[in-house]
Amino acid sequence: PIAPPPAGSVNDENNHESSSPQESYQPIPVTALGRVTSVRQIARRLVFADLAPPDYRVSDMSGASDVQARYEKDMPWRSGEDGDDMYVQMIIGKTFCDALADDEVSGALKTLKPGRLIFMRGAANVDPRQKNGWNNSGGNWALKRSLDVIVSSFDVLYESEEVDEMIKEHGNSLDILPWKVKNRRNLGGVNSDLSRKRDEVSSHQ
Repeated sequence: PIAPPPAGSVNDENNHESSSPQESYQPIPVTALGRVTSVRQIARRLVFADLAPPDYRVSDMSGASDVQARYEKDMPWRSGEDGDDMYVQMIIGKTFCDALADDEVSGALKTLKPGRLIFMRGAANVDPRQKNGWNNSGGNWALKRSLDVIVSSFDVLYESEEVDEMIKEHGNSLDILPWKVKNRRNLGGVNSDLSRKRDEVSSHQ
């Protein structure tokens, strides 16, 4: 579970250091099973890609910009630390590419396609003391709830069409996903409290 650093622990929009005490945010190992929603080729050896939960639908949207806009609006992940919504951006660059031979890099990056289900390994890059100030990963997390993950490796498990079929076939079982169970428990707790209060009122009438 990861929660955002306090806003005072990262630099402001003008790259001025906050007067608040600086805390050390070390990269945290991350492994995740998820669905690629959009891919942005920044340079020959650098790709940004958004990652959503396995049941996230992408096939009913047209255009990469539409997919990214809806993904950022939906914020389909939920932090296990503070319970708030968030989204995940994978950064596939030097860490990933340096582990491959030069002639393997291009082909490997091309396997990142929207809709595919992947298993990803990396680290959350939440160190606020980066040269780009508010534009760095710490600022993205604090302000936008965007968790940047520096990817070290990934495996493509299923094609987009296969994922869509699995969602159709096993849609009902997706209700047992952790964040949905948590929502039901929270709602059940609220309802139980209301029922108990109504019983207490009735007993005093």
